[in-house]
Amino acid sequence: MQLAALLTYSDPERSYQLLEDATQLDPHNIDAHLQFGAIADRFGKPDQAIAAHTKALKLAEAASNNQAKSAALDNLGNAYNSLGEYQKAIKHYQQALAIFAEIGSPHAARVRDNLKKLSPK
Repeated sequence: MQLAALLTYSDPERSYQLLEDATQLDPHNIDAHLQFGAIADRFGKPDQAIAAHTKALKLAEAASNNQAKSAALDNLGNAYNSLGEYQKAIKHYQQALAIFAEIGSPHAARVRDNLKKLSPK
């Protein structure tokens, strides 16, 4: 998985393929789904990103893995934001923020900023 993450920057197309393959080879690998979703969103494929992050969310919930659950919710917020579906983005960011705050994650500040950007003035 780390190789695919490194390739994201040096060879994004190869990374995309490796991560897609990883999700198929090990469909229960939460990290593979999270990383594939992130690169799919980067490639302008938010529907694939949403599918991957939704799968990661379900796996994280089944494993009671709050860190992965909050990452999946945050990434779903990003994907919905990319699609212009702001209410869905806000909903997912709020859920991610609640978990990030609970576990003391430094990502909470970034999610708060995302929510401020989407809040009506």
